[in-house]
This record gives sequence, structure tokens and C-alpha cells, in this order.
Amino acid sequence: MLISFFIICILQSYFNLMSTYISFLDTEDGIEKTGYALSFIISNPNNAYSLIIQSQNNQTFIDTINQDKKCIKLQVSGLSRGKHKVARIKILSRYPFGLMSVWSYCIFPKSVYIYPTPLAITSHCKSFSDGKDETETDSIKGSNDFYAIREHQSGESFSRISWKHYAKTQQFLVKEFSESYSRDYNFNLEDMPGDFENKLSHLSCIITSAL
Repeated sequence: MLISFFIICILQSYFNLMSTYISFLDTEDGIEKTGYALSFIISNPNNAYSLIIQSQNNQTFIDTINQDKKCIKLQVSGLSRGKHKVARIKILSRYPFGLMSVWSYCIFPKSVYIYPTPLAITSHCKSFSDGKDETETDSIKGSNDFYAIREHQSGESFSRISWKHYAKTQQFLVKEFSESYSRDYNFNLEDMPGDFENKLSHLSCIITSAL
């Protein structure tokens, strides 16, 4: 009798997991402390219940899956800096009583990058700004934002004339526009204090602040 009960549990878990489909969606690179994010779509035309999705030492619980595609975002941590293959996903079913487990694996042939954990170093961050705020931008003549109005110069195309201003002033005036551009910075790993790992963490902080 007891053996029959366990067999029924195994079969129920198997049929609960059967016909579950997973397709890769996206990955997001991360840092050592938080890891990377893995997004995928999961569905089951026959409905599935109480599934556990595991990757590395991370897991998420899904109460119900049906034929409607559900987007799952799993945070995978515990990795050192560098390039890593996306860890395989384990899909586990203990439905209906939690006594027996049935599982399957899904492997995505993708890679992610884990960057050093940023370590603040205020004095060095300020030294790269040349006396200006890091977020400051300069303006050049271009075609994005209104910059100024000036007199039309001989030889310039009449298509640049602001006819609204001409109607008011009877003068040929041209609108100039400006566009912003980011300032460039040069960062040197050897300028960072500490050992090699600390240098990388400081550099990661500065680059993140400059973006």
C-alpha cells in the first residue's frame, strides 16, 4: 500500500512537470556582490503547479504555470569577477504532497560578465574632473537645442532663415542650435591605491560614476 502511494506521488510529480517549456529571453551582466540576472519564458499547456526553479545556490518558486507565457527573472549570485557561462537551470516538481521530487535541466549556451564590486575612492574620482562636475557637459553648434539667433551671412542658404523673425523684424535672422557632448576621461589602473583586486574595485567605481 505504501509503495503504491509513493509510485502515485512520483507519477503525479512527473506529469506535473511534463510539457513545461522554457525559452531564453535575456541576461544582464552584474557585479560580484549581486551577480547577474537571467530572464526566460516558461509555459505549460496542461498547467503545472508548485515548481521550483534553481540555478547555482539561487532559486525561485512558481505557484502556477499555464499556457500563457510567464516571464521569470532569476538573480544568480555567488560568482567571482570574470566571464562565465550561464549556469544551467534545474526545474523541480514536488507536487502534490512534497514527498517525491522529479526534475529536469535546461542549459542556455550564453555567457555573462561579472565586474568587480565598486569600491568608493572619492579623492581619485574628483581628480579626474579637471575642476568641473563629472556630469557637466559642453555645448557645440549642432542641431538639437536652441542656442542663439544671429544675422544671416552672405552666401548662406536661405533655408536657414527664421521666417517668423523676419515677419516681426524685417531682418534676415538665422537660428543656431547646440548639441551636448560628454567629456572624455582617461583612467589608469596603476593610479589606483591598494592591491590588484582593490585597484580593479576602485576603477570599477570611477567608471560607473563617469557613465
